[in-house]
Amino acid sequence: MRHEKTLILVPGHLKDQWLREMKERFPKGNRKPGEVILEVKNLQARDPDQTDREVLRGVSFDLRKGENLPEVQYTMSGGMTGSWNTLGWHCTTGHGPDLWENTQDAVRYMISWLKANKGLTDHEAMVLCSTAMDLKISEVVDAPNWIVSACLPLGIFRDA
Repeated sequence: MRHEKTLILVPGHLKDQWLREMKERFPKGNRKPGEVILEVKNLQARDPDQTDREVLRGVSFDLRKGENLPEVQYTMSGGMTGSWNTLGWHCTTGHGPDLWENTQDAVRYMISWLKANKGLTDHEAMVLCSTAMDLKISEVVDAPNWIVSACLPLGIFRDA
């Protein structure tokens, strides 16, 4: 069942700010991904200095016409931990010197992905993220360019 509206409760003093930010960050219209113009499946690579050492294994990706991703996004097979979710995860990322801003960016990109790929509204995507998405600090070694990942289990979707 699809709902046209979702009720989200916010403190009264934040209502105007919240509405303004939603309109700025998630403009109307769902942008659908374009046609695939390059498809890479099961890419593998070895370290040129240590040929017995694999540096890539099983990497696959598509390049889509007109796609403009602000940060790295990826889909992983299998679970991050032993759990019911055996279909993998879709993850979006935010990177930079501020962990809070990186977190906000990763969540924004997940909401955009849900709208474009799963047909959700802004509100539906926000509610789903708040209940099913995992946030992870993925990299801190390249300070000040820290990476935050927002990961959603694909097993929650009927079409997965």
